[in-house]
Amino acid sequence: MTTVDIHYPSARDLEEVMSSYLNSKQLLKLLQSKGIFVFNAKKSELAKLAASYLYSSDELTAIRRKAYSSSSKSILSGFHLTSKKPFDMNAIYNELRDGFSVNAASDYSLKAIHKETGSKDGKPIYRGELHYRSKKMGRLAFIQVEERDVDFRMISVDENNWLVEVDGTKSIDGKEVQKILKKAVKQHDISVENMELEALSGKKPIDFFDQLAQKGMSKDWTIDDIKRITIRKPASENTEDGEEVEDKHLSGIKQAILDGVNLRENPFVKSSEGSFIFTSMTYVFLEKNTGNKLVIRAEFKGNPKIFEVVLEQFLSSGQEVGEEGDGEFEDISSSLSSKDNWAYRSMFWKNAKEIYDSLLNN
Repeated sequence: MTTVDIHYPSARDLEEVMSSYLNSKQLLKLLQSKGIFVFNAKKSELAKLAASYLYSSDELTAIRRKAYSSSSKSILSGFHLTSKKPFDMNAIYNELRDGFSVNAASDYSLKAIHKETGSKDGKPIYRGELHYRSKKMGRLAFIQVEERDVDFRMISVDENNWLVEVDGTKSIDGKEVQKILKKAVKQHDISVENMELEALSGKKPIDFFDQLAQKGMSKDWTIDDIKRITIRKPASENTEDGEEVEDKHLSGIKQAILDGVNLRENPFVKSSEGSFIFTSMTYVFLEKNTGNKLVIRAEFKGNPKIFEVVLEQFLSSGQEVGEEGDGEFEDISSSLSSKDNWAYRSMFWKNAKEIYDSLLNN
């Protein structure tokens, strides 16, 4: 197990971290653990008071984890390992299981890896967990090094091709898993294939997001709404910066998609050609049999360059199909099992990959 040396932070640094990354409820709980009960205090006051107390190593580690857990959304990204000739994934699996690491500094390690049983099509699936250190330059020393654990699966497509799915909470997680596997397969003449926005030339990015609305989920689901669209200037493809499409344009795009009209004919889309590139779209799908709704985002990130899928909400009307209700939906995302959450995102990602490949070949 790897460890991180933590020098006790100054009260000023601790106060800044607490004020910036912890909420009032977390600060109150922290103070209560010290026997201090505070009422009607501002968050800044709570942070200043909490920073004045001494904390154990375990308590500091817990504070650091809270500071890094800015997002509770699970992000699924992926890539393919391909070769011109059949390759033995079992041998690569054994190398990884026996302690493959990227460098002598031990910033990367595999905590666990095993072969799953009972896959639907009988094809082998290997599942692992990567532990790595993420180092942030220019940040407070107390939170410069983050310890991260990321799940991934290696799924057989055919004897020359394996899909790797990465389940993380940050975009960089997918790239880190890709880094260790790329090094592991290099000597086996196996290449790593990604979904990259730059490969979709001309109007293909528009076609990609357009087709996702109709083919992103199985036939049990139908497109119900488009919540958000992000565009980016071509010159800014290497950055995270993007801007959301304004409501007045979003409504027209939304209606075109819902009506099954070719999105390229939309006036805003036509006028934006060459000036902007579509990089993200958030869809709302309706499950025909239950009336449940799935809010899912597809996005080409700029830095790191990766395509990812995020399940943002799982909504239930509490009504059977055909029954009358008040039209209100309850967000039951937290009650969705991690297995089902992964399954929905995996389905959407795989369908996106099929659309992507078809566009590349046309």
